[in-house]
Order: sequence, then structure tokens, then C-alpha cells
Amino acid sequence: MFASMARSLKNLKLDGGCIVFNFINTVNSRIQTSEFDYLKDYSDLLAWAEKAELLDKKRLKLISVCLEGDEGKGKRVFKKTIKIRELLYAFFSVIAQGGTPDVAMEESFNVALGQAFSMIRITINSGASKVTFTDRNVSLEEPLWIILISAYKILTEVDYGRIRACPGCGWLFLDTSKNGKRRWCNMQVCGSHDKALRYYHRNKTNSNPNN
Repeated sequence: MFASMARSLKNLKLDGGCIVFNFINTVNSRIQTSEFDYLKDYSDLLAWAEKAELLDKKRLKLISVCLEGDEGKGKRVFKKTIKIRELLYAFFSVIAQGGTPDVAMEESFNVALGQAFSMIRITINSGASKVTFTDRNVSLEEPLWIILISAYKILTEVDYGRIRACPGCGWLFLDTSKNGKRRWCNMQVCGSHDKALRYYHRNKTNSNPNN
């Protein structure tokens, strides 16, 4: 749908294991100073939402049309969304380290979560439930609401010991491995890089004539 999607966004890995962590991980590294943000504006957010399958194509198209009708609002909603992304990163990073978010952080999270939940509508059909939003009009905040609901599900349904931060890049991910010992967000990226570095330094030490 979004033919102009930046190549960097097309190549972005979805290694978080859930919507909220994949959203938090739209910054290339949370550790290195050469930080790169994959989301530059609201159009990038929609392109990412399509990639992450947050909404169906029809709904994304309606939101895209809504954006064209009010670019000023798009900028405001995008700014709010990125602010909440950084709140979510800080919030879940504390949990990944075995800590407890402070009161101010917790309150900010609950305010954002409350706004998302205030828009939810549950419908039951043939024994199955479906989550939609109460506002019949299309809203530019819909991707953010879905992200926040994902955060709620992680907090209420997942063992916190499975919430991890990659030591290579700082990305957050759910450890779904059977033994619960997954270390890297992506073994082929951060894991391989770490192995290569250790191999290099080991060989360098072994070849040093002063050792």
C-alpha cells in the first residue's frame, strides 16, 4: 500500500515477539550513540503499521486518507506517539532489568493506557470476540491504541522473566525459547556480531607475542 516506504523501514526486523516491543524497536539501537529512528513522520508510522500487520489494508487506507485531510493533526499525533514509544521503552526496560517502574512513569503509562481502553468496544459473534473502537470516525490514534493494548496484554499475560533486553542493541523482546535462555534479539545479527568480536579478540590475544 505504501509504495514510498523507506528502504530502511522495509529492512527493519520484527524481532520483539509482540506488537509493543516491535514498536519500541523502531530505533536501530538503544545502546550505540549512532542512533537511527526508522519513524520520521506519521506516514512512516502507517508504513510500519502495515508491515507489523496492526490493521487491515482497508482501515490503513482510511487512516491514510484522514491524514491527507489534516496533516497538522498528523504531526501532533505522531509527536504524541513517539513520546509514548519512549515512555514504553523506559517502562519495559526497567522490568527487563528486574526492577519496578517509578510512580511517575507508572502514572504516565496508566493515563495513556486509559485513553486507549476508553475507545475499546467488544463484540461477540458465533462465540468469538472482536475488539473494535467506539469512535465510528477514523482516528489517527488507532495504531497507538493497538500498541498500548499490546502493552497491557504483555503486562497481564506474560511472565516478566521472559521480557528481555538484547545486550547487543538494547532492543526489547519476549523470550519464547523452551529453556528461557534466549539472549539476543536476533542470533543472526547481534548474536553473530558478538561471536565475531569474541573470536577476533581471542585470536588477537593468542597471536600477541608479549603474552
